[in-house]
Amino acid sequence: MSISLSQQNVEGAPAPVEAPAVVISLLDVGRHRLNMLQKMIAARDAEISVDYVHDLRVGTRRLSEVVALVGGLTEKHIASAIVTALRDLRQAAGELRDLDVMHEHLERWRLPAALKHLAHSLAAEMPDRREALATKLRAALASPSLSAALVLLSQIIDAHANEAVRVESLALLDRALARRQKRRRKQLEEAFGKAARKQTAEALHEARIAVKKLRHVLELADGIGRRGVKKELRFFKKLQSSLGTHHDVHVIVETLQAQLARPEVKAIKGLRPAWTKWLRQTNRKQAEIAADFYRAAYLWRNNLI
Repeated sequence: MSISLSQQNVEGAPAPVEAPAVVISLLDVGRHRLNMLQKMIAARDAEISVDYVHDLRVGTRRLSEVVALVGGLTEKHIASAIVTALRDLRQAAGELRDLDVMHEHLERWRLPAALKHLAHSLAAEMPDRREALATKLRAALASPSLSAALVLLSQIIDAHANEAVRVESLALLDRALARRQKRRRKQLEEAFGKAARKQTAEALHEARIAVKKLRHVLELADGIGRRGVKKELRFFKKLQSSLGTHHDVHVIVETLQAQLARPEVKAIKGLRPAWTKWLRQTNRKQAEIAADFYRAAYLWRNNLI
């Protein structure tokens, strides 16, 4: 009977050596996120596409979470300058992203014919606004303060990745991450409680922001291999998406409602009954999203997810 080499027990043969586990630190995650944002800035396209704006906004937010931790390793005024530069970029990208989302909804939503005409009219006015916001974003991308901030951040990461101080620096970062995660959880608890008491679109939007902030911190923990966060991340991703839809609908309803007072809009045949019917259906769907949120909040607050 033949025996394969994999089955043979060769006397004196060395035991197989397992590859050492790869340990990823917060400094490694920070370097990766910094590199990603620098590549996006260098590769910006002339027309500032919808996808580019989305990715830029996400990348800036993720790097900002790193700065919130790494900033504790340097002088306060340096950390503040980096935070300010990233905040300005994030806000410029955010304004453009919000406009893109509204434009997409106005163009694609299923609406009664009379409302569809109004929605398309609003969407047709947006390209000029988008170009103005794109110009503002281009200026933010080319800002010397942003370039200087990213260079400073790179130097901070490199300095603390040095073997002489790496262990101590990582210990400080780990403690900072634990404190930030604890604070974000407390903020989310408060936001969930406020949303349950007030039950308004504004309170739900604040809860969505709190969910997003905690999710960003958990992504950092997941990035360095912390156990027990993936399930919570999936939960928050779904919840954030649902609350995002609720907020988008709320903004569109307010936008359309503001147009109904215009004399030329009032003259559109069949608009008022179409609006009343659509608003009733929309409010019913909004209530369903809100009810799902309250159930999800209860599960999370009672450790049942």
